[in-house]
Amino acid sequence: MGLFGKLKESELVEEMTGLVRGRVEIKRLDRNTRSVKAYLVSCDTSKTIYKVEYETKAKTDFFAYNHAYEELKRVIKREDYILFDDVSTNAELPGIVTTSKRMR
Repeated sequence: MGLFGKLKESELVEEMTGLVRGRVEIKRLDRNTRSVKAYLVSCDTSKTIYKVEYETKAKTDFFAYNHAYEELKRVIKREDYILFDDVSTNAELPGIVTTSKRMR
């Protein structure tokens, strides 16, 4: 611990060892073909430790994202990494939105 409870640089790097960030980029080539790039970046060294690029016949971005996400989870488990936060993406994923409608 440094002055006023701040972490020193060496303590911060020790905390980040084994943590990785994931990213999935999906590019639509045509109606039924998607280009997928998925990679993992180490949090302590900021270097890419895993990268995969492929084309898939997925009809939706959501399906292509799920397939790439499963691949990243397998690599994280096999190499004994810890996922920091969530896997980010450029695809528009479906979500549940709650609206408040006033009833009379």
